[in-house]
Amino acid sequence: MHLSDLTTKEKLIDQSNGDSAMMCHYGGRKQNGKYLLALMWRPCSLDPSPIKELQDDSFATHFSALTASDICLCFTFLYLSGNMPVRTDGSITTLTYRSSLRIPINVIELMRRDPRSNIILAKIEKYRQSEAQGHPLQSDEFWIVCSTTRVNSRGTEDTTVDFVLACTYGVVGEYPIFIYGTRFEEDLSDDYLEVRIRNVVRELQKTVSSRRVYSIFAVEPVAKCFARYFSEAARIGIVNEPYYAAKFSYCTARTLAPAPSAYHNVTIRLAKEGDMEQVAHLCRGFAADSPPFVLEIEGARKEARKMIRERQVWVLEVHHSRGSSIACIVCLTRTNDTVTAITKVYTPPEWRQRGYAHCLVRKVCDHLFTNEQKNFIVLYVGHDNAAAKVYNRVGFVGLAQGTQSEYKHVENWLELGFDPAKVDLGHW
Repeated sequence: MHLSDLTTKEKLIDQSNGDSAMMCHYGGRKQNGKYLLALMWRPCSLDPSPIKELQDDSFATHFSALTASDICLCFTFLYLSGNMPVRTDGSITTLTYRSSLRIPINVIELMRRDPRSNIILAKIEKYRQSEAQGHPLQSDEFWIVCSTTRVNSRGTEDTTVDFVLACTYGVVGEYPIFIYGTRFEEDLSDDYLEVRIRNVVRELQKTVSSRRVYSIFAVEPVAKCFARYFSEAARIGIVNEPYYAAKFSYCTARTLAPAPSAYHNVTIRLAKEGDMEQVAHLCRGFAADSPPFVLEIEGARKEARKMIRERQVWVLEVHHSRGSSIACIVCLTRTNDTVTAITKVYTPPEWRQRGYAHCLVRKVCDHLFTNEQKNFIVLYVGHDNAAAKVYNRVGFVGLAQGTQSEYKHVENWLELGFDPAKVDLGHW
């Protein structure tokens, strides 16, 4: 029998007469390429030594000793209590990596072929460079890789990567927990998710304090599944309203729309050190629209200073009779050899409705394709964000009404937060 959950479990149920409580124990392990099941149903008053045996390598000895009625009774209990092991077609493994240099190269190569992995991959690539130069990660930065091993028709084992979880830092503070999955949103079944995300949550709790897990950002079914299991395991409630509900989209050189008519009174350029104060105020304005991740001015200055130095901020500067003003910014992030993400596009209220954002985003995309030879530019845009119309006009796909199904890589992502009283809020 294939089992997905290979750890011993204990469940308590009161019999109807109220005189005694019965405990169901089950566990499983892989032996000679097959999965063995061990179940035990006993009064709680009995000696607990069988449970110790269930936790070692002797699962199979219990299996042969159980009667059919024992097994039926155990499975009836598990079914009614909602803890029936989920069937899966392989052995599931979750491994934690505290160094980006230890992440298997096949995992990295897989992610390099998928622009959806940008939320995690770009940071891995950056850390691999810095770690190779002797710069260590912070103690609570790590990645968890969940994979499935199956026996193929030739009798050998094939391993596929299912999920990669990242727990890392940004410029201002801790990032949410990010999860990238190799399957497309439309291919995620409940059974596929349940066993794997349960294992990921279990591995996460062994690795970091629950207070660090202030939110989860992933494709919608993954985010919901993770939030449910983490909330149950950590006994921390889920915030009622999502922090962020967005669509992942991308633009390529082929989908990039023609440039709009040129403006004669504007300059588009990379931000300079002298722009820091204006850029900081615009970053703060952007964050003000993204609760709970608001920024005080010092945090905004820190963010602006770092992004300007790393050539990640583009500005549209308007020239007028009083001098000039930065009327729009586009901030880039998570850059690697083939993919760059747009993380902020912000126009202050006094400069809106003039087409500046469209003009700037389109120019930045053209630069990235032409001068930096990027294959994809990716972004997330809120479902209720009017900026989706701007991105659609630039050439980001799947944003026009009724077109998402045409692009498998365009998916719905969700950030769900956990009770702020029981976690430490970061920033991104």
